[in-house]
Amino acid sequence: MADLFERMGKGNDKQQDAYAAIKELDILNKLSPYNPVLCGTVPIGIDVMDSDLDIIMEVQGLKYFEEMLQFLYKDKDNFSIKRTTIRGMSKLL
Repeated sequence: MADLFERMGKGNDKQQDAYAAIKELDILNKLSPYNPVLCGTVPIGIDVMDSDLDIIMEVQGLKYFEEMLQFLYKDKDNFSIKRTTIRGMSKLL
């Protein structure tokens, strides 16, 4: 995943913007215990205008994880967390 992330820094405009935001927020380092993986069309360069970037992680203790995300990023523009259930499993979006 590190190679894919580094390639984003030299990719198209959306990839470079995503790369810069991830670096600025230090997401891959701060969330490394959860093995973050970049997903979707942006990392592989086939994104369209409304594409977004997903970061998936494996989390045990969703309540603690949600509190940690709130602590780290609550002051950032457009930050939001939504809790939902998909196929019987709790998820944070």
